[in-house]
Amino acid sequence: MRIIISLIFAAVAIVGFLTWTLPEYREIESLRGQESGFGDVLASVERLKKQSGAVLSEYNSIAQGDIDRLNKFLPSQVESIKVVIELEKITKNRRLLLKSINVRSPEKTQKTSFGAGKNNKKNFEEIEIDMSVVGSYGSFIALLGDLEKSLRLIDVKKINFTAGDTDSYEFRIRAVTYWTK
Repeated sequence: MRIIISLIFAAVAIVGFLTWTLPEYREIESLRGQESGFGDVLASVERLKKQSGAVLSEYNSIAQGDIDRLNKFLPSQVESIKVVIELEKITKNRRLLLKSINVRSPEKTQKTSFGAGKNNKKNFEEIEIDMSVVGSYGSFIALLGDLEKSLRLIDVKKINFTAGDTDSYEFRIRAVTYWTK
């Protein structure tokens, strides 16, 4: 009789283990797996914090003058008026007559894929500039040199000219400048 009661208690213990304890044990194993995943995430966060600190200290070490030059090279907003003033100043310094200047807004310019990322999104916009100047060939070449040396990024796309009196030519320039979004 004692053996039967012992076997019944053993059977109840085994059934109890299988119905209540085993599912809890499996859940604990699952949580341990998640815990190791969280450890990897925490290690990644710590690594990113260190990299962020290094990048921030490197950014803070850049001189303000250099940042200003970069902002002039590729401004963060549309600066059509500043572009016109800068071009007028350059033409005046080269003794050229600025006959006309037309700046097309970014919505009207043709889209390109230069600088497009993974999602084909551009990080910049373009401003198209058409200008007409009158003067000597030497002054025009000097103007192109000044545009080349300018801090503002300006791509000259097209140049047309017509001959005028003696040493006077009319030059038509189509150029593109950029700004970041």
